[in-house]
Amino acid sequence: MNPHLFVYGTLQASYTNPFARFLHENATFLGEAKMPGAKMDLGQYPGAKYMEQSDQFVFGQIFLMSDPGKVLSVLDEYECIGPAYPEPHQFIRKECHIFFKKTILKCWVYLYNWPFEQDGYH
Repeated sequence: MNPHLFVYGTLQASYTNPFARFLHENATFLGEAKMPGAKMDLGQYPGAKYMEQSDQFVFGQIFLMSDPGKVLSVLDEYECIGPAYPEPHQFIRKECHIFFKKTILKCWVYLYNWPFEQDGYH
């Protein structure tokens, strides 16, 4: 399973909520990165859309997970993904191409799954 995770919100290195701490204890911070797309402020957390051909970017960080299956199953709960949650889920987990240093790295990303408000993203 792909061990790379791109985060752009409350799981980043500067956050200390229990799920961010779990990620930081079970992954290695690799550095700053960016994803083509758009980000929206949803109040207590952001949401992002992946748009491969976009000239706009969502800035975030990449982590190398020590046990991707374990880490992603915990983070899926945090993002309310899975059979215990009504569909359509607010977020989905998908592998996307992320710009990292001077290369493109395929990473897991939690993407916003509902429509964006027309004027609410950047």
